[in-house]
Amino acid sequence: PMILLFRSQGLVYPQATFFEVLWPRLTGQTAEPFNIAGLVLFPYFFNLFHGGWGTMSVAAILIVGGIAAVQRGSNRNENAISSNARVYFGIAFLVPFLIFSLKTMQGARMFVYALPFFAAVFGAAVSHAWSTEHGGQQIRRAVIAVAVVIALISNAVSLRDVRAVRSTFPEVIAFTNQQEDPRLCAAWSSTVRSYLIEANLEGGNLYRFLGHNESPPRWFVNDWQELYDQRYPDEPIALNENAVPIHTLYHDFGRIFIETEALPSHGDTIENLKWVRTLDRNRVRKVLIYDLNSTALRNAERK
Repeated sequence: PMILLFRSQGLVYPQATFFEVLWPRLTGQTAEPFNIAGLVLFPYFFNLFHGGWGTMSVAAILIVGGIAAVQRGSNRNENAISSNARVYFGIAFLVPFLIFSLKTMQGARMFVYALPFFAAVFGAAVSHAWSTEHGGQQIRRAVIAVAVVIALISNAVSLRDVRAVRSTFPEVIAFTNQQEDPRLCAAWSSTVRSYLIEANLEGGNLYRFLGHNESPPRWFVNDWQELYDQRYPDEPIALNENAVPIHTLYHDFGRIFIETEALPSHGDTIENLKWVRTLDRNRVRKVLIYDLNSTALRNAERK
């Protein structure tokens, strides 16, 4: 609102602050109950992306750096952590954890928003551990050097999973483009829509067509996005239970993608984490194409 107020008066307002950008998300979720178990999400995602050895190494660095910072402050009779740093640490806690962990468990968003602040904390820990002269500086430097190397190697191993992610939607578009009617629809259509636009083809959200009393495209595609309804791709909520796909393809991704994307935004955090970790990877990777000319719809509205 303040940005709009300034611009309505012809004034050039500086870039929005972090709180100003995220404030609508906080106010939009005030009705949601707090879920203290959400505090486990950041370490969970950090371990998922960086591996167990990387997580333990970073934790060791934070502990050693924190002890060094306390020693440095006590020896100089001053606070080793500046007021500006404390503000950033406070934002790192309040914004990602309060909004995206304790409220709706939007784990991927929480992780992305918290990472810049966590990087600042990590950098401060390394700096204090490396530069503090008291209490075994050489030992601390050796521990930090080894821990950083282990963390980098562990992260590189985990990155292979991220770099291997490949979508099979280009093959889906190629398949439907060979048909007499190349139009394509889906219950979760944001991804499909981007590929349709790129290929200059028509289609989109199944429920938009039904809502406008229009005949939907002949081809319906379903993939991992069905997990948002806690169903596998071969259990499309839009189609009858006996629906049989005419063509099956597979995305290429691993546990990092599945556990990041499929984590429910509501419910019990611990139970949701257990659920997402037990998902069948091969079933989740399926991309199924159905012919709506021979498949009955379950209902006209999303449940």
